[in-house]
Amino acid sequence: MKKIKIWILIGLLLILIGSNINANANNCASLTPTDAFTDQTTTNETKNIVTIPIPEAEYENLMRIEIGWRVSWTIEKIAQEIGMDVNSFSKLNHLENWSPKEKFPYSFFKCIPYSDDENETALVSWYGPGFEGNRMANGERFSSKNPTICAHKVLPFGTKVKLTRIETGKSIVVTVQDRGPFIDNRHFDISQGAAEKLCIIRAGVALCRVEIVK
Repeated sequence: MKKIKIWILIGLLLILIGSNINANANNCASLTPTDAFTDQTTTNETKNIVTIPIPEAEYENLMRIEIGWRVSWTIEKIAQEIGMDVNSFSKLNHLENWSPKEKFPYSFFKCIPYSDDENETALVSWYGPGFEGNRMANGERFSSKNPTICAHKVLPFGTKVKLTRIETGKSIVVTVQDRGPFIDNRHFDISQGAAEKLCIIRAGVALCRVEIVK
């Protein structure tokens, strides 16, 4: 009798194990590959890890700019600093569902600087006194008489920019070699030599049309 009871118990255990295996198989079969293998993160976490390919062939003057050192900047702030409409900037970076007031979620952004008609102008100031011989952000020495030097907050070093003063039509071409200006609403600081060519020494600042030069 003991042997019979033991065999009955073994049979019941095998039936229970078999039913659990079938149930798990049915559950897995109902999942899509994404459901089965994707880590269920929050919406914001998912946004943070999305990798966006850069469709360089589709855009002219498209730039990829690192933004890690400006981690506190919002989407709206970045768009303002590179002369883009915030909606255009958000669309380019696939951020349509984000509020412009949120912090930028990636370590880089894509932009077409000063490409929107309403944002192709910017305030330009000049600097020089007190900085002669100092190292610029690109590691080279600053020369106030060099008419090609300009500073911008984020544009890559080596970017050539044509600045045309709206009031007079005078133009110069400068190269981003330094960081600044560190005053809100100003986009470019140019050397004294460049300011002389643009005739803004006395005015201090001027509204200029901005064009990125290839």
